[in-house]
Amino acid sequence: MKILYYSAHPHLNLSDNTGYGTHMREVIAGFKYHGHEVKTLIIGGTSSSKPTNQHPQKTSSLKSKLKKLIPNIIWETIST
Repeated sequence: MKILYYSAHPHLNLSDNTGYGTHMREVIAGFKYHGHEVKTLIIGGTSSSKPTNQHPQKTSSLKSKLKKLIPNIIWETIST
């Protein structure tokens, strides 16, 4: 079976050493163990590198602009 493992939360990173990171990795490993093909789409990322060059005001301005453009139901899914 082909499985898409999707996480829409922008702050949940697959590589984080936390409960949610461990849970996501173990679920994916379980699917693979049973012979399934797993593709991941993790909005929060899959590597431990964090962007450090973003200025908080710039991010806030971009966020407010995006909120005006994106339908509310989609915004609720991707925002925190």
